[in-house]
Amino acid sequence: MRSASGTPDQSFFGTRENLTRWVGITEAKKFWKDYNMKKLIFIAAPLAFAVTACDGPAEEAGEEADDIMEAQGDMMDEQADVAEAHSELAEERADAATSEADEAALEEHAENLEEEADMLEDAADQM
Repeated sequence: MRSASGTPDQSFFGTRENLTRWVGITEAKKFWKDYNMKKLIFIAAPLAFAVTACDGPAEEAGEEADDIMEAQGDMMDEQADVAEAHSELAEERADAATSEADEAALEEHAENLEEEADMLEDAADQM
């Protein structure tokens, strides 16, 4: 539709005055209120999705901190495996020892290494 001046009307119904004449004041007010709300939602919804989808610097720093903690946990787990291997080596040396004093000392050392390995594994699991 075009107005008398030849310019396109503002909406399907023309100007607000035309709409008021066609459907009445109450319905016209309701239409424009709903129409303005739809425009607002149409503009605001993509903006809201864009804002919530963006990863902020704080979130990125948090993810990096989590990665560091996970790497530290993996390192402690590997250290626990090394300590356990040392413990097994000490037990084998204790079995091969010729004197009882050497055997007792090596068994005690193996037990200490086993306890250290257990503590490291527990600490790694907590990370």
